[in-house]
Amino acid sequence: MNATVKRMLPSCRSFLRSSDERPIGYSDARSIARSVQFPASDKSATVFFIDVLSRIVHVSTAIALVGGSLFTLVVLAPSSRLLSDEAQATLGDAIRGRWKRFVHIGIALFLISGFYNYFAAMPLHKGDGLYHGLIGGKMLLAFFAFFLAAAMVGRSAKLERFRSNRLFWLRVWILVAAVIVVISGFLKVRGVG
Repeated sequence: MNATVKRMLPSCRSFLRSSDERPIGYSDARSIARSVQFPASDKSATVFFIDVLSRIVHVSTAIALVGGSLFTLVVLAPSSRLLSDEAQATLGDAIRGRWKRFVHIGIALFLISGFYNYFAAMPLHKGDGLYHGLIGGKMLLAFFAFFLAAAMVGRSAKLERFRSNRLFWLRVWILVAAVIVVISGFLKVRGVG
């Protein structure tokens, strides 16, 4: 054991003891867990659970779709340039076929969790013009992002221009997603106005 760890051990041990010098045990952790209160007294445990689950689904979907798109733009696209044109086309078709499922499921999860979060938050923001303006802008940007994502993985001949210039539209999609994240972060930290 090195000297730094030996010096820190007594303070760590004292931190892990309660005020009466007895070690914190399982029963202490259970009593702490039982004392946790739900943030809003008017919400039942079920509604609180659904609120948390909806937030987790919404954020996790954003992480998956934005992260996958960023990986495609920054890592996959430049690396695939080393392949022949035929190999690039084969790889692109294979990726598009798999990624399409993530995009379509992601859009559905965004819509479900997003509308739930919106309607759950509405009572807290009555008369808050800044909130409504920003959340409205966020929704419009999200619908545009959904359209772009679906156009880039779709098969419609009318939307071929999005697929033929995929890297440009992928950059636009990531920029729109970043603006949505900035708006969401601001609204979450700002709280109820």
